Amino acid sequence: SDRRLAVMLATDPLTETAEHAFYLIETQAGVTPTFLDMDHLPKPFLGGHVGGGSTVDGGLGSVKPGTFVVSPCGRRMAWSDTDGRVMVMNMPQYQDLQDEDEAAYQQLPKENELGEPMVGDEVELRFSPGGRYLAVEHNARNQFTVISIVDLGDPVGDEKVSDIQVGRIVQATPSRFNSIAPYWGKSGKGANEVARDATLSAMLGSPEPEDVSDVLFFLSDRDIQTDVNSPWGTRQPMPHFQSNFGVFALPMAAVNATDAEGHFTGGGVSELSIQEELDRQGLIKSLLSVAKGRKLDEQETALSGVFGIAGASFDEKKRRYRRLQEAIESVTADSESNATDSTLRPAEFPSDMDIDFGSRDLSFARQAYRIANIPEGDYSDIVCQTSDAGALVLIEEVDGQSILTMMKSSPFPSDNFEAVQLTPKGFKLDSYGLSTSRDHLYLGFAPVREVVVVPTTVAGVTGVILDADLEQNKVDADGIHLSVWPALEYRQLYDDAWRMLRDYFYDPEITGIDWPSIHERYLPLVARCTKREELDDVLTQMASELSALHVFVYGGEYEQPQFLDRNLQSASVVGSFGAVLKRTPEWKGYKVLSIPEHDPDFSLLDGSEAVFSPLHERTLRLSGQQGLQVGDI
Repeated sequence: SDRRLAVMLATDPLTETAEHAFYLIETQAGVTPTFLDMDHLPKPFLGGHVGGGSTVDGGLGSVKPGTFVVSPCGRRMAWSDTDGRVMVMNMPQYQDLQDEDEAAYQQLPKENELGEPMVGDEVELRFSPGGRYLAVEHNARNQFTVISIVDLGDPVGDEKVSDIQVGRIVQATPSRFNSIAPYWGKSGKGANEVARDATLSAMLGSPEPEDVSDVLFFLSDRDIQTDVNSPWGTRQPMPHFQSNFGVFALPMAAVNATDAEGHFTGGGVSELSIQEELDRQGLIKSLLSVAKGRKLDEQETALSGVFGIAGASFDEKKRRYRRLQEAIESVTADSESNATDSTLRPAEFPSDMDIDFGSRDLSFARQAYRIANIPEGDYSDIVCQTSDAGALVLIEEVDGQSILTMMKSSPFPSDNFEAVQLTPKGFKLDSYGLSTSRDHLYLGFAPVREVVVVPTTVAGVTGVILDADLEQNKVDADGIHLSVWPALEYRQLYDDAWRMLRDYFYDPEITGIDWPSIHERYLPLVARCTKREELDDVLTQMASELSALHVFVYGGEYEQPQFLDRNLQSASVVGSFGAVLKRTPEWKGYKVLSIPEHDPDFSLLDGSEAVFSPLHERTLRLSGQQGLQVGDI
């Protein structure tokens, strides 16, 4: 429909301890959601003052924001929290809720069907287009990263979206190596067939083809190599491995599929159905000729039988095509004249196949194959697959920077790929992401802090590299304003720190400490803080109540001379070199015997700067002072 909704994760201002909450906000034109009026705040459908608080008390807890996802169909959502739980739910508009009800959600099992832990401490979640399946990237028992697929049940019900019914949790990759960045897409053959059959559907008036994902793409480092031949040598060389990842594809087939060939039947070239493909392309060309007024000869007419087109004669198909063209022209004219019509249109949802996972072992996982014509590289993510040509957009790490790289595929049945780097010169990719529907890609660039939004088509994505000045498709941020109120920010930081310690601490009972009373004890001090250093002192005192190691307070914007100055920061390294001093009673002081310097036999291969003693000339001259020398008192 034309109604647009966004799910927002925020801390609820109506709670005393900044509890996480999910909000459903309307974002279509003419609607302006606001959190400025405390008397008319939107009500969360989950968490906050509705159902927030510690998980020990049955609350939502602390959500890990980077794991929160909404399915491309917009019917389901999932996330993980600081307790390691992976949670799923139907969107609240598809639940039977009363005014005071909190939306229902459920926790996924903590193991997949092969017994590997599926704990949400470090996970990535990606829904299939129709919302039936959830790919979970998680750590196995041996700490290798694997991908499991959770069957949540078909959301298509008789009259409403079906409730989630967790079925099989299938391990989709072996645990002998790392597999990351799952992405639901289409194989080259599948994408070609959908595009081709959609063209035939428009021409012949036949049912549109079913557009579903038939492959799960992912990255894996399973092809490992080392250039260390043996452990013998003066420095006892040990094997090391480059962090190269290849692009893999896991093909999927539907339960009770009528196609007997499948993906790996040993049929060789015949599996590509080249002759059938050529016949269908020939029919499309013939139909285009008809549209231009030319007649089909008998050889072209015979091609109609290739597709099993039953029913009326081929001449009737041609007449139907002409009527379809007239109808399309009429609809186009109506849409242009009613461009401002605000009538809601029925929502259209993508669908998923009923995947045949086979037996409860790794046989399904071992159907995966590496896309050999995409070279291995230091890839970190699969961003998307273009909707028009099946090209894969990857994130590649080059010289410490993230580069947007598109693997542009050649027309089927070729399996060649051409690598195109898409980051404009002079800019650094700072952030990226997909729209919920996967129709658009947003890219943030530094140092200009511009964000551009482009469609996930080959033309849309390649347009980024052509726009050297980032003037096209950029987000208009001129009207965005931010009000900074330090006193409120300090209170928010304090509440967040208290809640995060409550939800991240290893012991849910916090070793018996009355943690709410700790919040009340130090809260009056927050109101007296006038700068960030003072707030950090309060946070340190609060955290010290836990008497736990590995609990630190650091960071923040400090008003110090060396803040963001690399040279001054390197000169103020805690625990740096000092000096060798000797007590001299006659001079009533200490004599400098030596001031250490960096080893002159070693160069700085990593490009870092030499570290000198805080008393050294090279350090003190940065602030206009004279350094000490050997013999000084």
